Amino acid sequence: MKELNYSSNKYYKYNEIMLLLQMWQNKFPNEFSYEVIGKSYEKRDIFAVTITAKTNQQACEKPAYYIDANHHAGEVTGSSVALYTINYLLNNYQKDERVSRLLEKYTFYIIPRIAVDGSEQYLTTAQLLRSSVKEYSPRANKGTILKDMNNDGLILQMRFKASDGLYKKSEKDDRVMIRREPDDIYGEFYHVLPEGEIEDYDGVELRKVRSKNALDFNRNYPMNWKPEHIQAGAGDYPLSEPETRSVADFILNHKNIAGIMSYHTTGGMILRPFCTVQDKKMNKEDLQAFEIIGDIGERLTSYPCWSIFEKFTFNKDNPSVGSFMDFTYDYLGITTFATELWNLRARAGLEPFSPEKYKKQTAKEFEKEQLALLKYSDEKHNGELFVDWQDFTHPQLGLVEIGGLRPKFARQNPPISLLTEECHKNMLFTLSHAESIARLVIINSQVIKISENVFKVIVDFANAGYLPTSGSKLASKNNIANKVEAILSDNVDVVKGKRKCEFKPLNGFSKKRAEWLINSKAGTEITVTIKSQRAGVVTKKIELK
Repeated sequence: MKELNYSSNKYYKYNEIMLLLQMWQNKFPNEFSYEVIGKSYEKRDIFAVTITAKTNQQACEKPAYYIDANHHAGEVTGSSVALYTINYLLNNYQKDERVSRLLEKYTFYIIPRIAVDGSEQYLTTAQLLRSSVKEYSPRANKGTILKDMNNDGLILQMRFKASDGLYKKSEKDDRVMIRREPDDIYGEFYHVLPEGEIEDYDGVELRKVRSKNALDFNRNYPMNWKPEHIQAGAGDYPLSEPETRSVADFILNHKNIAGIMSYHTTGGMILRPFCTVQDKKMNKEDLQAFEIIGDIGERLTSYPCWSIFEKFTFNKDNPSVGSFMDFTYDYLGITTFATELWNLRARAGLEPFSPEKYKKQTAKEFEKEQLALLKYSDEKHNGELFVDWQDFTHPQLGLVEIGGLRPKFARQNPPISLLTEECHKNMLFTLSHAESIARLVIINSQVIKISENVFKVIVDFANAGYLPTSGSKLASKNNIANKVEAILSDNVDVVKGKRKCEFKPLNGFSKKRAEWLINSKAGTEITVTIKSQRAGVVTKKIELK
């Protein structure tokens, strides 16, 4: 199989990702490895990458940072950032001081693509879908099925004249369709529909879109999971899908994971917990940590950092549940962010999207927004982000026009020319987040001779990271990663103290002392090990003298 060179200005298909993994394995055998963690619905391998420097610590003995992408098939920018991060870390090790330090002290686990089936369909056909190619449409009645009607490789919008149409052309730019006002009685009006066919069309009733692939991996996780009649896209039961089960098993089997980034698109925002309740329900120290780390993300990416529940939930009486973040923070207590990559609105000079503003948006505001997007396409991309309306004879609707903003590489993902910039700034935030997680270090050791063959051993150790060794206060509450152990080797007799001393989780940048009174001959070499599930394992050899 031929080798593929990495380029940051490309969206990679499945086989190309496989080639990249093989290339990195061959080029960086000491720092890079990958494994198959499961099979998708269509039996494709799902890969997880491990990156760390070869030191006296194994990968599992270092605190770990986890990145994933493509819970949703079309959000391929996330996969691009994940691959960019892999390439950046590997190629800058022993060249860049920061990267070298990161790989020597931490482990990175990266799943570059979860929805391997769905993303492949997204990248190789006109189709738009949520997560999986698996047919899943339990809620829907008959509807409009998305389809590339004119075979141009895109699924856009259709507009056609109708006296009862809800839209009209903007007087400022007739490419823009704006909402009809209540007092719009006279004039030329249009229906605007997604490009496709209407199931069982009777010549009268226009139907909402029915997705044949409505399953949502990010509603299939066990924490706060609700069935389909409550939460759309939930799946038949928690972790019913091989993709989500593979991800959950990987995280549960890698107990050193202490920080997480999950990539999505679109909107240009960094999202944090909680997903289902207000900030006032969060532990104050955890909330402060999210806000402080989130501020770093805001500076590096220019994206605002928001609580999902407080600012990204349309209906607070019925928030989305069963999400990956519910699982990783609410249950496991791992400090988790999810970045919605790519902000077309900001590029066009518009304010960030928010559910509250969207619900209150007026017709004039909608028109202003659409005109701004077109202006950006025209002036910055030679009009290539928008497909001009073209006549088409629809088999059910007759003469229609098909056109609109490109859904895949304008609205949902950035055009190739902007991809590298998007990748780099978001990668930088994950490096800062990784540097904030807890990391145990031994800072001092001392041996005091009490009498012949009796010694007092003192070891001072610290959390060199900002976050607690448990990962969060919620983890401690959930009794996860809830201790730090100081362990004395078994080649000496302990006179006073326990061979294995247990401490409560260490707060960020804090120290502890372990002491033993032991009986052994002078010159004996002992080993002291300090360990925590999420803050690593460090050892020191000490000679009794």
